[in-house]
Amino acid sequence: MVKIAVIPAAGLGTRFKPFTNVYPKEMLPINNKPILAHLIEELIESNMEEVIIIINKDKDSIKEYFEDETRIKITFVYQLEQKGLGHAIYQVKDYIKEDAFAVLLGDDLYIYDYPVIKQLINEYNKVKKTIIGVQSVNDEDIKKYGICIPEGKIDTLTKMQTMIENQLNQLDLILHH
Repeated sequence: MVKIAVIPAAGLGTRFKPFTNVYPKEMLPINNKPILAHLIEELIESNMEEVIIIINKDKDSIKEYFEDETRIKITFVYQLEQKGLGHAIYQVKDYIKEDAFAVLLGDDLYIYDYPVIKQLINEYNKVKKTIIGVQSVNDEDIKKYGICIPEGKIDTLTKMQTMIENQLNQLDLILHH
């Protein structure tokens, strides 16, 4: 059962400047609410029990914003050096142990009638293997993203033969075990 989510939010937000001179990118408002608050809402709707948010020393405003949240346990972990997504997730190894957990990127918003994270958890519960949410892109945008090469369709899932990661972009949503 997946009950813990990890949200890496320690990045410097350089691609969003000058906006990130004022707010961390995860706190940029969408519909008068920070992106990160929308993600927390989705986690609550998906019956998650805890979220671990990875921040850097300059993002205490994220901590302050969520200090009164009582509907889900929020733990903050500091990433002292920004060495990429894998390094960020590694910072929570002592909190996760052997549990399955979800990873959501703090600056990506998912808008569907049924929570995306809940969809992924439901699929994970069926197969007990890593589940990754991906999205189709136009041919002219392929060079901007990591690419998945499918092997075959299994029910609602597609088995991936190969994944080619683009250094400029990271996968959007990962469910890991």
